[in-house]
Amino acid sequence: EQLYGGEVDERADIHALGVTAYEMLTRKFHYNLPTGNTVSSRDFRTRLMFAMNEQSPVDPNEGTPPGGKLMPDDVAAFIMKAIAKKVEERHQNWNEFCQALLALCRKHDIPVTVDERIR
Repeated sequence: EQLYGGEVDERADIHALGVTAYEMLTRKFHYNLPTGNTVSSRDFRTRLMFAMNEQSPVDPNEGTPPGGKLMPDDVAAFIMKAIAKKVEERHQNWNEFCQALLALCRKHDIPVTVDERIR
């Protein structure tokens, strides 16, 4: 939204958090981009902006060894929803995001302490 001068709201922040989670959990970018010492930071930024315009984010489990996954499919789907290119395909607000995250934690038996405001 910011790249094209569109309206920016909390869904842009949800996207940013989703990108951060994606990169922390996968140790790779959410687009197919060249990396390493051969790519200058200026060239990388240009390629990233092009990728943001032309590509869809890569599923976190794509490229893993056959039969292997970095994360359960529902966790990957949660992250992919957060980083969807189209703002209307993302979690629409923080409450929706937190409810979905809480449901994932419960499903996977991850203990959480929840603020009463998001139950």
